[in-house]
Amino acid sequence: MKNKLSFLSVCLSLIASIQVWAAQDLPISGGYYRIKNTNSNTYIGGTGTGNNSVIHVAPETSPDYQVFHVLRDAANGRTTFQRIQDGAFITHTATTNAYTGAYGNANGKNTQWFYIDNTSNADYCIIQKITNDAGARANGIGYDSNAPNSVLYFDKGTDKQNKWVFEPVIPKFIETLEAIITKATSYYNEDNIGADALQTAITDAELITNSNTATEINQATLTLKEAIKTYLVANATGTVPKDVTDYFVVNADVLNAYGWTGDTGNTSGQKFTAAPDYAYFDKYATNLSVQVYQDLSLPNGKYKLTAAVRSNGAGFSLYATGINEYSTSIPNTGAGVADNLGYGWLYVDVENILVVDNTLQIGVKGQNSGTNIWVGSDAFKLQYYGIDLTALTEALQNVLNTANTEKTKPMQTSVLTGLNDAIAIAQAAIATPTEAGLNSATTQLQNALVAAASSIAAYASLNNAISTASTLNVGDAGREAFQTAITAATTAYTAALLNESGIATTIQTLQAAERVYRIANATIASPADVTSLIINPSFESGNATGWTNTGLTIANGTAFAKTGTWFAEKWVATPANLANSTISQTLTGIPNGVYKLTVTATADKTAGTIGTGISIFAGTVSAEVNASSQYTVEAVVTDGTLTIGFKIENAATNWAACDNFRLSAYSIATSIGPKITIAETLLSSGKMQASIYTALETAITAAQALTGDSPEIAVNAAITALNNASIAAEASIAVYNTLLSAITAANTSKAGFTGYSGLADFESVISTVTGNYNDGAYDPAGVTAAIKTLANAETFCQLTNPAVPFDATFTIVNPSFEGGSTSTNPTRPESWTLAYTTLSDGGQVKLITGLNTTTGETSSQGTKIFNIWSNTITNLDLYQEINLPEGHYKLKADLRTETGRITNQHIYAKVGDNAATESAVLTLANVSTWNAAGSWITLSVAFEVPAGGATVRLGAASTGNGSANGWFQLDNFTLAKRQVDFVVASGNEIWNDSYNIIFTNDKGLTLDNPVIVDGVAKVEKTVETGKWYSVGFPFEIASVYGEGYNYPLTPSATGNDGDYWLRQYDGDSFEYANEIEKDKGYIVAFPTALNGKKITFISESKPILANKTEADLSTLVEDNFQPTANPSVTDLTLNTTDVYYQYNPSTNNFELNQSSSITIKPFEAIIALQENSLQSAPVRISLETNTPTGIIAFDVNDPVVAVRYFTLQGVETHSTATPGIYIVKTIHQSQREETTKIIISKK
Repeated sequence: MKNKLSFLSVCLSLIASIQVWAAQDLPISGGYYRIKNTNSNTYIGGTGTGNNSVIHVAPETSPDYQVFHVLRDAANGRTTFQRIQDGAFITHTATTNAYTGAYGNANGKNTQWFYIDNTSNADYCIIQKITNDAGARANGIGYDSNAPNSVLYFDKGTDKQNKWVFEPVIPKFIETLEAIITKATSYYNEDNIGADALQTAITDAELITNSNTATEINQATLTLKEAIKTYLVANATGTVPKDVTDYFVVNADVLNAYGWTGDTGNTSGQKFTAAPDYAYFDKYATNLSVQVYQDLSLPNGKYKLTAAVRSNGAGFSLYATGINEYSTSIPNTGAGVADNLGYGWLYVDVENILVVDNTLQIGVKGQNSGTNIWVGSDAFKLQYYGIDLTALTEALQNVLNTANTEKTKPMQTSVLTGLNDAIAIAQAAIATPTEAGLNSATTQLQNALVAAASSIAAYASLNNAISTASTLNVGDAGREAFQTAITAATTAYTAALLNESGIATTIQTLQAAERVYRIANATIASPADVTSLIINPSFESGNATGWTNTGLTIANGTAFAKTGTWFAEKWVATPANLANSTISQTLTGIPNGVYKLTVTATADKTAGTIGTGISIFAGTVSAEVNASSQYTVEAVVTDGTLTIGFKIENAATNWAACDNFRLSAYSIATSIGPKITIAETLLSSGKMQASIYTALETAITAAQALTGDSPEIAVNAAITALNNASIAAEASIAVYNTLLSAITAANTSKAGFTGYSGLADFESVISTVTGNYNDGAYDPAGVTAAIKTLANAETFCQLTNPAVPFDATFTIVNPSFEGGSTSTNPTRPESWTLAYTTLSDGGQVKLITGLNTTTGETSSQGTKIFNIWSNTITNLDLYQEINLPEGHYKLKADLRTETGRITNQHIYAKVGDNAATESAVLTLANVSTWNAAGSWITLSVAFEVPAGGATVRLGAASTGNGSANGWFQLDNFTLAKRQVDFVVASGNEIWNDSYNIIFTNDKGLTLDNPVIVDGVAKVEKTVETGKWYSVGFPFEIASVYGEGYNYPLTPSATGNDGDYWLRQYDGDSFEYANEIEKDKGYIVAFPTALNGKKITFISESKPILANKTEADLSTLVEDNFQPTANPSVTDLTLNTTDVYYQYNPSTNNFELNQSSSITIKPFEAIIALQENSLQSAPVRISLETNTPTGIIAFDVNDPVVAVRYFTLQGVETHSTATPGIYIVKTIHQSQREETTKIIISKK
């Protein structure tokens, strides 16, 4: 034998003599190649593993890593490339557009499959990747850079140099041939059968080891392997079996899925310790079912199959199917050690496998319904034991025993003859056993048994049908014809001349006769079940077999209450009109009669009311589906044909489904009496449309006129008329009952409307509708309109409630969008209209769910928010039109947007043809995140509806500049009916400092008596910095706002923080206060940023206002002060008999007041001290030009970041507790510094 050539030593020296295959020549499967790029003259190589490790290199760069073992399936072209240096495979991600490639362990999956296209160009091959088990192809191996050592990407076409030629590596081909020569030599024994032929084959192969032609070397390898196979088969015996795995089993070591069929599920994670490679078959699932197999063509005889297997559940086996199926269960070893192979692996054998027709199937299969079950297999081995005449004889005798039993059963005569002939041949073969005779007899007898089994089963079915029919006795109608059908079927059974097709026809004829007999004797009370007429009535085939389906999907699950797993459905993600769809089945050749169809069906809508348009039907009769339930319709069949089904037509919903179609029937003749009774009962069951009542009476009269001599056509017409009239009556009664409920509710409601100006009109509408109800004047559409008329009249009556104000939000449909939406892209909330110009990205105009949490999206009310966003806004307008009677109204809604997006977002009310009245423009809340809790801004607009009422358009709108500016979120529309606000117009100087007083209440202000304001009171004042103001209110102040600020101002707690300064005298000094309480006196001052700006004080809800003109100053308490506020809108005269000191904000001193009375302006206050309490100098608070002494100015544009205090000697101090004069240095954010001198003074 020749010494094995070292690839490293000869590779470079043989480059000049290497055979380069033309592009149209595919590489030999099992051969060894370097893969060269025709553009860069570099080779696929690389020494690493993992992502992007596949590169192209120069010829001299790591040449050992440039050689690949190529395996190609000739049937489908699937090819793998294994790097011989370390066994790694070129691997991709099996995704069409993915570019990543890698070297990895064998996994047997499509991620290591490629396809070589040698037909597109004569100069090169294209390497494509295979992306799924079906063999789909996508772009494959190419590059972006032709520089050597650059990464190869796996999403490239020829434009990215996916151009390759395969250069066979002759030394590796020779190594393969030499290995086969070595194996053949080891088998050779001059005393064995075929020894000379084997030796000749060895000698011929050795001559080829000097060849430089891959094709020649490969052919020599294949020829020698065939000689070895012949030699082993010839010398195999029961005591000396031969391992023939390499010659009959393809890919026995499961290097990949090549050669195997079934759900292979290869992996490499837990290979057993003796595995010849990494990959093995593995399947893992809950409720696991698996089969992987290979069909072999091989010599007849006895075999033994061995494989390494493992499983963590019962029900799986290693099997081989020859003359019989032979199998061995795979033990449930789990992941424990077995046979010292690790991970639960162990070897199992299937022995005494007999092959008589040169075919054998081997594999693993089974099923386990448990959770997380797995089964694995690898290292298949097949041993041949030669011909065993004793075993073949025993096997044939077993088949013969079965045949002798089966021949006694009823079957077609010709089939029985064939079986008897095969039995005779088998008996002769057993008597004189030879391999050929036994094999042939076994095959013939097995085939005869297959034919016999089919015929026996058919005749058994016919016999069962005859037995069932013979025992059926449901009445006398049609019995004679039914008995005739039974006799004909019995005759056919006895004659035994029919094949399986003829038997099936005979059974169908008998069952049809039985169905006619059942229906002829069935009644309304006891109908015949004929669901068997429907093919696939519950879709349990998993598809729409038997149905004509236009638009529905067959799905599985438990989405609604039904039986079985599968059902038919139509679904879209958001509420919209479902596309028109129908699933139907036409039944032909059925007996005439009355058929009742029952279907389990459902219709659903994510939000809002389910509309019409979904129904089940039988013939021309239908029933509307509007909830999950069982629905029934009846149809009369007079021509042997009936179409049944489920229909979606113009349905405003987003889901509809059906299942469990069931059909029953009864005789037309037996139904006339009961149908008349049902119809007569309907006449007195309730109000219905007058014309339907008349039609029902007419149908009853016609049916009652029938006699026993009436022709069939008259009977059919009468029953059809009764059916149709009864169905119409039932539907009309149901509709009229709905109207009766609305009338009853209206009568109940009107009792609570005493004194309402609209009551008379409401009562008039009730009277009209009631009269039409009693007369049966409405059709279904008229009933719907009448119910709406009643509702509108009640709404108008409610709006004439004299006790204003009251909440009128009930007039708005879906005011907080909790009713959902009816369209998508863009979404339109239920009952609202969305108008827009140049709206892009309509998918962002939608309802979203508010989380009602402190972060994230938060709804203002309920759970839904309407989000109106686009990146090209020109005009947005969401509105709803309602009818309102005369009166004053106020519309409110909550809006918000993010910083920088405000244009003119507002709400509005448009009364009739008048111009719209708009609210103020949206502002931003003082919150850290635009959509957090507290971010909503409530906008309001007041409007008036003139006498006679009007249609009012209520809405929210904005304009934009073609960008996202102008977008907003919207929630919680409310409407109130009210009287006119009492407003003291801006500019009325009702006290010296020009306060403007606005009462935000929904009642007129009565000045004669105290009044509770239904709302809040707002007091507005323009202020100057450097000045203290004396204030007092008859109500608690809830918030203070400054002009230009969109958040409440906070009083300073220390003098160094907050937005303004609020102080209260405590009998010793003026101390900082953090709130303004009712009936107390305060002094306030404001920083430079608010100089000349309007300050608004807003009361708590529902303050009490009065119109006082005089008040007494109570006796002053020693060492305390007495604040008194004016709660009126006119001057208040305060009378006192005491001498007191009064604080004067103008001089910032307490000054002696000896007058017996003093006038206080509205919402002003005095602060008084008893005379003898002033034992020391009064408190003085000196004011500089801009900044109140002792208080640091607050500038919103340049806040203070640090304050430092110094004595007059310049020494810094950290405490100002000691009375005295201090110098204060204030440092702002801009690094601007201010130095002031202050006096800290105490009593």
